Amino acid sequence: MKIIKLKKDNVNQIIKEAKKILEKDGLVVFPFDTVYGLMANALSDKAVEKIYQFKGRRFGKGISIAVKNKKEIEKFAFLNEKQRELINTLLPGPFTIVLKSKHKASRLLEPEDGTIGIRIPRYPLLQKLTKNLPFPVTATSANLSGKGPHHQIEAFLKTLSGSKKLLLDLIVDAGKLPSRSPSTVIRLVDNQIDILRQGTFNPRFIKSYSSSSPEETKVIAQKIYQQFFLPSLSKTAVVVILHGNLGVGKTVFAQGIGALWKEQLISPTFVLIDEREIGNSVLKRLYHIDLYRLESEKEIEDLQLEKFAKRGNLLLIEWGNKLSSFAKLKKQKTKFFLVKIKDKGKRKRKIFLYQI
Repeated sequence: MKIIKLKKDNVNQIIKEAKKILEKDGLVVFPFDTVYGLMANALSDKAVEKIYQFKGRRFGKGISIAVKNKKEIEKFAFLNEKQRELINTLLPGPFTIVLKSKHKASRLLEPEDGTIGIRIPRYPLLQKLTKNLPFPVTATSANLSGKGPHHQIEAFLKTLSGSKKLLLDLIVDAGKLPSRSPSTVIRLVDNQIDILRQGTFNPRFIKSYSSSSPEETKVIAQKIYQQFFLPSLSKTAVVVILHGNLGVGKTVFAQGIGALWKEQLISPTFVLIDEREIGNSVLKRLYHIDLYRLESEKEIEDLQLEKFAKRGNLLLIEWGNKLSSFAKLKKQKTKFFLVKIKDKGKRKRKIFLYQI
């Protein structure tokens, strides 16, 4: 067993070593965006058998896989249009999506119902590794069956016997990971949405809207504010994650809400946070936040968004696909909504509202 501590100057070495071991059906403990994970070649029965042997887990319970992008998902699972829309909202991020399997990965990974769990993690180091591999990897937490997940290698090693340690080929130690819940597991089979395990974020679909113009998008935003955001502001802060491709209308949606108080919001891409003091009896402050230029979770954490999450404050956050960074906000008395905007062509937009 080899342990490599992650440093700024050894990323390429780590990727090279991990790839070499995974190609030879070895086991690698690697930092994920939630906890430390246990990785093996998801196409190899031999490698997957080692995972079960290490964890002491029975076959048939299922182990999820990590793929490099959304296109890769359809190599291993069946998707319909509604499932694609939800996946576009959630991934990459701290979610495992359970879908009907095409049986292209090792069948040992599948539970008895023929499904497969799939993840696209946001952790940059893991993304770099998966992009360098010609196969998906297992995405199970690095812990023994019946034990909790680990955020620190030292604590993980204390749980292992000598024989268990011999099964591991490489451990990548990135230090103490932020204390977050494991990924939320969502089952999308037979047109049903079921939450199998609750993590930090659990979306509940509320309503969808159709828009044919920017002006109509603004009106829809105002209706959503009045019906869903306003009732909560007297008791708590409201955080709205605005998600969608570049130019789809996230800023237009925010402008619709700002127009209720004649506030002319512009995209805060370069200033990051645009604060407007409203000061009426319910809404105290309106924050328009754009995370487009921020790459790492540390940059987002440095903004200390949690200090804005006070009763009566509304936070509209663009590029909210970086959901995994809001665990601190979620721990506070804060109500979360997700607004997904999708381009339907010829200025038409589909707007989906979720509560998280």
